[in-house]
Amino acid sequence: MEAAQIWDTADRPHADRFGYWHDALCQAFVPLVPQLTHSAGTFSGRVERRVVGDLDLAVLGSSGQRVAHGPRQVASTEGEHFFVNLQLLGTCESEQDGSRSVTSPGLAAVVDTTRPYHLAQEEEWRTLSFKVPRERLEEQLASRPPALARALRSPSTADVLRTLMTALWDCDPDSPAVPGLTDAFCASVAAAMLDAQPPPPSSRDARRALVLRHVQARVGDPGLSVASVCRDLGFSPRTLHAAFDGSGESFARAVRRVRLERAARLLAHPRTLTVTRVAGAVGFVDTSAFSRAYRRERGETPSQTQARARTAREQRTQ
Repeated sequence: MEAAQIWDTADRPHADRFGYWHDALCQAFVPLVPQLTHSAGTFSGRVERRVVGDLDLAVLGSSGQRVAHGPRQVASTEGEHFFVNLQLLGTCESEQDGSRSVTSPGLAAVVDTTRPYHLAQEEEWRTLSFKVPRERLEEQLASRPPALARALRSPSTADVLRTLMTALWDCDPDSPAVPGLTDAFCASVAAAMLDAQPPPPSSRDARRALVLRHVQARVGDPGLSVASVCRDLGFSPRTLHAAFDGSGESFARAVRRVRLERAARLLAHPRTLTVTRVAGAVGFVDTSAFSRAYRRERGETPSQTQARARTAREQRTQ
């Protein structure tokens, strides 16, 4: 599994932070020109990027900023993509082709990298951003021009996109569930951009995404089970198990994978918890059982993950 890329200004001198942030944005996304909305001396920002299928995913956030993807940046951009930006914290004003909207937490907007756009986040913010190859949506969008830089406010649209984007971000890139989730996501984005009804969340892939999102939200509960999930979501056990048909993993396997993926991120975090606390945080009551399961799944012990992450951080600061 490809490791996530992380750019964080926290380890940089204050004078270098904004320059580092500019370079990080351009490496993780497309050519962009950021502009501060507050003093550079107080600026902070972080980007975590990973690749899932043919999508580039990132969680990013910073102090207030404005960003321009102008004509010069468009000309130097490789490939043609859409960005689907789901707001997690703060607000973002998007502008493209004369359309302008403000997205608040829980809402998403789309911009096209082949034309200029502007984003403004005046205060602290955080966004889940998906870079989608244009060809993934071209067939669905061939009928008429899509809506750009407009908040996707329909309750059904917002719910489906939030569910699928969260599930894909938390998904192991090597999971057999990835193709179905990415296809469902791209179909939902195209439908939302055309103001059409997105695929209903009752489809198998979307239902599985709902289950995975529920599991991710309750990953620390050692009592997480078929019975508890069915009770919370109003599914029958048969419906829950059917949601995983064809995905290459069972519900139990998915729960174990989600627990251990979360554990890997906790172990690699700069403010590392002890192995015992990480085990408890992901729903294991027995630290030894957690360590055995982690080693079988990840190919190394929890302590080895901590040491490897520590070495990588030290190398980045040298």
